[in-house]
Amino acid sequence: MPQRIAVERLQAFFLDDLRRKGQAEALSDDDLMPAQAQLKRIVGDKPITVLLAQMFIDDVIANREQGLLAGSVPELMLRYVRRIDTPADPALRRRAGLVISEALVQRALRVVALASQRQGPGGQPLLQPLEFSDALARAQAEALLGYLIELRLLLQPGAAVGRLRFPLDPLADHLAAAEQFERLEEQALSDGSGAWEAFLAALGFLDPEGERYRMALEALGLTARDQAEHRPRIEVFLERQLRADALDLLVESREGWAEHDRRLPPLQGASRALQLAASAELPLLGNGPGRAVPMLTLTALQEGEALRIRTEVVTPAVWRLPLPGGEQLELVVVEGGEYKIGSAKKEAGRDVYNQFRQKCEGVNVEAERKVSLKSYAMVRHPLSQAQWRAVAALPRLERDISLSPGTYKPDGLWESHAQPGGLAVDSVTRNDNQEWLKRLNSWLQEKWRTIGGIEEPPVFGLPSESQWEAACRCGASTPFHFGNTLDVSWASYSDDFIYGLGREGSFRQRVVPIGAFGLVNCWGLAEMHGQLLAWCADHWHRDPVTGSAGDGSA
Repeated sequence: MPQRIAVERLQAFFLDDLRRKGQAEALSDDDLMPAQAQLKRIVGDKPITVLLAQMFIDDVIANREQGLLAGSVPELMLRYVRRIDTPADPALRRRAGLVISEALVQRALRVVALASQRQGPGGQPLLQPLEFSDALARAQAEALLGYLIELRLLLQPGAAVGRLRFPLDPLADHLAAAEQFERLEEQALSDGSGAWEAFLAALGFLDPEGERYRMALEALGLTARDQAEHRPRIEVFLERQLRADALDLLVESREGWAEHDRRLPPLQGASRALQLAASAELPLLGNGPGRAVPMLTLTALQEGEALRIRTEVVTPAVWRLPLPGGEQLELVVVEGGEYKIGSAKKEAGRDVYNQFRQKCEGVNVEAERKVSLKSYAMVRHPLSQAQWRAVAALPRLERDISLSPGTYKPDGLWESHAQPGGLAVDSVTRNDNQEWLKRLNSWLQEKWRTIGGIEEPPVFGLPSESQWEAACRCGASTPFHFGNTLDVSWASYSDDFIYGLGREGSFRQRVVPIGAFGLVNCWGLAEMHGQLLAWCADHWHRDPVTGSAGDGSA
């Protein structure tokens, strides 16, 4: 049986493995800790094989120049299979009149994995039937099983051929999910709504903590976005999932956070899925009312020494704005009115400007004040790489800008295939933004009637600080629109800084695709905390009371 490593021993194993390879200096302890955390997220608490651990840390080293940890997890699992599926004698691939190809090995393992997860008693993945394909005779199926056992892609702990195990439990999970999803595509779209429930029930069993279930819901959102004939039925199902299990948790200990981590991901998945589905049929900005889209909001407020975490479904109206090349922006409207911005003097962390701005000592940089704003539309997410590229490819107006300013490359199947170009753009200057906006406005002036605009085209610019803060706070007086605590399951940020009753987590060290968390504020705006520093239209002024007008202008 392949040698296995317990999760808590991974960091020590990584250090020993790097020393043996003469790469002791390749990664520091600061690199190894997030690497261990990432691998633990992949495998849970299950031991893993030495080979997978070695392949994983090699992947970490290969990707460190790009600021990533390991690359695509599904691809890592498939490379593991390919690495094992290399018989010393190629003749071993021919048996019982069957040519055992790489594709057949992968499909057989997927079928075995799914059958194991469905039928394994007590959580043990044990396979009973030998049903790989109707096209295979029993002798061929047994020959294929023998091949998989011989190469240790499957283990046979007892004498019975039907009792098989995977040497790598996480591999079984990934393969089972892939097989179940392929079967969904083959039959669920034509069989009626029952197939969705069966699919999700299977995925929920594979991942009792909810993350795989969340991924399955998001996949349904993509299906609904791309297949109009199934969209209404899938959206009804997704909204039912979104409203089925609202959180109202009093978190006082690790057990409370564990309950949060179990119940929140499926809600996030349903929210994100509904937003993806709705993106296919949003009305054009300025052409009548927007489409109400169910989304998830979350608040976390201190109650004594505990944290009250609640979720709620909101239905903000959403519009679209077409971009060149088939891309689009999604927008919501922030209602006009009087807003309170700034922060109370007792708020932790507000008085930090002395550290990076001159002459701020003794100045109330975040003074609480009221601004009166007119209604304005705002893009729901930071710009994605695909959205940036669509406009940056237009003719130059005043200065050159990069077509691909993002530092980060796609990581995994979702970023590469489900949401290509969906990573948020980073590393752009304020002048880059101004050129991008000028090209967008010029294109809209020229194409507005062609793309279906009725009235005059909108004019886009950076929001003023007052507009941005009013949009972000959404009426809240707390440090975040979530409340007075932030968590890495709600936003992407460095968790070296724990605020309020928050907890330590895993710092991603990279941007995530827009909309990745499924969470919005009351306006329907997402990623207003974490992810990136954002540009505003204002010039810096240390005293906001004397430095800006009360009408919210820059």
